[in-house]
Amino acid sequence: MLSARLVFILLFFIAGSLHQLLYVAFPLLAFLSIYERGFEVPQNPLTKLYLGLLMAICTITLLQYIVNGILPDYTFKGILRYFSYFCLSIFLTSFTPSSWSFFFNTIVKIFALLTPYALVEVMLHDRYVFIFHHANNLAYVLVLLLFFILFYEIKNKWVYALAISLSLLCTKSSGGLVTMLLLYICYFLSLKNLTLVNKLAILSLIISAAVGILFAMPTRAGEQFQSLLAIDWQLIWERAQSQKFGSYGSGVWRMTYWLAILNEFFTNNFAVIITGLGLDSLTLGNYVYGFMTRDPHNDYVKLLVELGILGFLYFFYFAYRLLKVSRFNYLYLLVLLLPMYFGNILVNFPFNILFISLLSYQYQSLTTTTVTLRHA
Repeated sequence: MLSARLVFILLFFIAGSLHQLLYVAFPLLAFLSIYERGFEVPQNPLTKLYLGLLMAICTITLLQYIVNGILPDYTFKGILRYFSYFCLSIFLTSFTPSSWSFFFNTIVKIFALLTPYALVEVMLHDRYVFIFHHANNLAYVLVLLLFFILFYEIKNKWVYALAISLSLLCTKSSGGLVTMLLLYICYFLSLKNLTLVNKLAILSLIISAAVGILFAMPTRAGEQFQSLLAIDWQLIWERAQSQKFGSYGSGVWRMTYWLAILNEFFTNNFAVIITGLGLDSLTLGNYVYGFMTRDPHNDYVKLLVELGILGFLYFFYFAYRLLKVSRFNYLYLLVLLLPMYFGNILVNFPFNILFISLLSYQYQSLTTTTVTLRHA
């Protein structure tokens, strides 16, 4: 079992830069897990959740083939990714409380020890990226680690929370920083041994610290304030129509880019709008629109265009089922739905490995008496 845990940790880090390997590794781990059970496929709400997601995507893809008469090769790669997520959910059913403790503690300690490297990298290269393709991908992984540190039992909680928070700051990810702030607010509001006055005082300190951090990073802060001050819906619409996206800061760029993508998408016939253009059609290397130069940085736009209205609606059903698996721990929606607005986390393998692991840990901890869990 120790060797399997070490392999899993190694695969987690490999996913940061070579996720294609996991298309083979996770099905193999799932097969070995099934083999050890005498070829009995484990079933629990989490495996059923991801099996349902895989089947929904396959069904919508079949409808896309019926509508268009063709499927791009990259669609099958996208399906394989969700198959890998399903296989991971199967493999994780074999984890024991000691396995979870080893996995999470090891990952947290490694990233905490990397904090000095994060500070050096941000000074040399502006943002902390580590082995990930983009700083935002790393940021949302760190968000999940902070979630675990704050809301689950771990020794030296505040040492690790400080280290991970510093690393998150070094990524300079807007979505990551907003999610981090909300996690701290939720944590202190959940403490039952504090009076309302104390909670308000702590919240004031958190907000003051957030404002101080904002001014400590003037370049990024200036960009975001510029975006907020420059919001002019008429301007955004005109720039989306002309497909001009620069010169007005990150916020305006994003909204203009999203609107241009959606504007093009809704020129399709009704059947395509219902079923979408195909999985991964907005992923780097597969862009279906000539004006696209990067991913949309918004998974809601990506879901709607790739899987149509059917896939977009199914995702919210998936989110509801996910909430049931977590026994209505709404923080799981926070660390999923908010980053989806700012980034492309559905194709972020390290994020999904950690998210599925946390969800599996949460489910197992509430169905056994051997795992200590601090309820949010």
